[in-house]
Amino acid sequence: MSSTTIKDLEDLLVAKIAALEDPAHVKYFNTVDTLSEKEFRHEAITSFPGAIISFASDRNTGVRSRLVVDEIYDVAVISKKTGSDASGSHYALCDVVQNGIHGKDWGEANIEPFQYTGRELINKDGETLTTVMKFSVRHIKHVPATT
Repeated sequence: MSSTTIKDLEDLLVAKIAALEDPAHVKYFNTVDTLSEKEFRHEAITSFPGAIISFASDRNTGVRSRLVVDEIYDVAVISKKTGSDASGSHYALCDVVQNGIHGKDWGEANIEPFQYTGRELINKDGETLTTVMKFSVRHIKHVPATT
């Protein structure tokens, strides 16, 4: 991509998380989408487990003449509470996402590898568990042509 946008990076994360599969080639997630296309409600996920990807924030690094920003992306991992080890299965899914994204740039020229920065359990009530995982990426912005 010559000029990578936030939406491009959200879509990249959707594609990479949707492709994650176990050794038997069974996909880990039934639903993977972006916040910009689905309102973030637990009811929006109809097939579990699910992941919702969204841009969270950015900050100018201020260290170069070319615009370089550190961007944060959230990945909400949502699973049903089922079985005797529901939380163990949920956190195993979080680990799959962490291992699938951390340290990767997938050949994108305008970014440095994604870095895992933390997670927070935001919902444990009701029938689902939701953990928001945070990933940062240094994004080198396109320099527009001058006239």
